[in-house]
Amino acid sequence: MGQLGCIELVVGRSHACNSPSGISHVPCVTQASDNGWSLDKDLLLSLDPDLVLVQNSCSVCSPTALDLPSDLPTCNLDANRIEEILELPLVLGEAIGRKKNGAECVAQLREDWWGAIDHVAPYVPGPTALVLEWTDPLFVAGHWTPQMIQAAGARPLLITEPGERSVAFTTEEVMASDPDWIIISPCGLDAEATREASEGLRAGPVGELRAMQEGRWIVVEGTRGFSRPGPGLFSLFRGLVATFQNKPELATPNNFGMPDRPSV
Repeated sequence: MGQLGCIELVVGRSHACNSPSGISHVPCVTQASDNGWSLDKDLLLSLDPDLVLVQNSCSVCSPTALDLPSDLPTCNLDANRIEEILELPLVLGEAIGRKKNGAECVAQLREDWWGAIDHVAPYVPGPTALVLEWTDPLFVAGHWTPQMIQAAGARPLLITEPGERSVAFTTEEVMASDPDWIIISPCGLDAEATREASEGLRAGPVGELRAMQEGRWIVVEGTRGFSRPGPGLFSLFRGLVATFQNKPELATPNNFGMPDRPSV
């Protein structure tokens, strides 16, 4: 909504909605716990929204898995590949009556994507990379993430085809993959929880991986990371290109979303 210039239309948010920063005053209708998350349906209905934005990409955190009233209008923002993510502003713009804003947002995101790809050496075999979107168990990121890794000039490991769902792998399988780079981005975790999860990972067997020992690992705040199919992915992609192509001048400040940690 922020990218479409329509933030004033937002009357409620989830606990994970942290962008743009000025949204914190908006009532929060969900709550996270060790057992997952829950929806305050009474609060949601009291806000009398004209539209609820939902997704079905992940059954763990999908609001559509809950018992919402059948007459409550929803807009499903599902995606599995980058091409589908690029279409989401058009879908949202259509749903809220801001088609022009949606088209302008898509044009900017396409420029960001292809502008970064211009810096990728297409005929040079790049490094291998493993992206973990959960640390216990070890879930490897699927959906659009392998596509981002490939487009940035690297070779994704364990899940290699764009559109495949994220799945868990054993510690032995992760160790055997022996990536040149490892990226840790636990889905939905804030900065502090992400740090704790990454430190716990480093203290275990995964910490013995060559990439970890030689400093080729990146930590991405979970609530700003690869699991979110939105505009934030395109600044992350620029960071990947900067890293894999050894072009630090392409990087933007905090391009991997972790406060107080310099960009790689």
